[in-house]
Amino acid sequence: MTTSGPSNYANCPALGYGASSIGYSTLVTHGVADMLGTTLTPIDLNETLEKQQCLAGNWAANVAPPPATGWPVALWSGDIINDYLTACASGTTSLNPRPASYNASGTTKVFDETQKFWIGTQTHFAGVFVQRGIVTLYTDHGTVNSYTTPIVNKVDCNAGNVIT
Repeated sequence: MTTSGPSNYANCPALGYGASSIGYSTLVTHGVADMLGTTLTPIDLNETLEKQQCLAGNWAANVAPPPATGWPVALWSGDIINDYLTACASGTTSLNPRPASYNASGTTKVFDETQKFWIGTQTHFAGVFVQRGIVTLYTDHGTVNSYTTPIVNKVDCNAGNVIT
């Protein structure tokens, strides 16, 4: 798999969260390539999200974690999938720390999870396991890091607890 980004996608009012909403949406794109780096045509892909944890303030009690997503060929945009890492709230939110406008250099982590991708299926923990990494949401941006692809350690393929 290939992963790009992150980049600023949109502010929360533009996403329909209300004129006074605060926060961000970060865009990360993923694609599938062969071992030589040649981009392949879209193929069914499944994402599992595991080990979800809130890292700061009162986010755990007030923010639902994102669900795991299936990426059938019909949802691809050309030869990539668009993965939006979003944290939006009303302008009067009691979240502490508060979400903020996009700023890629912020340092306050509020949430992270393990993200895994499985090719050729829409079923969790089936198909070919091709990528594992960590998604982190900060108060002002989202990131993906520590990606491992291709998978060489079979322990990484073990099923975890998935939020669906």
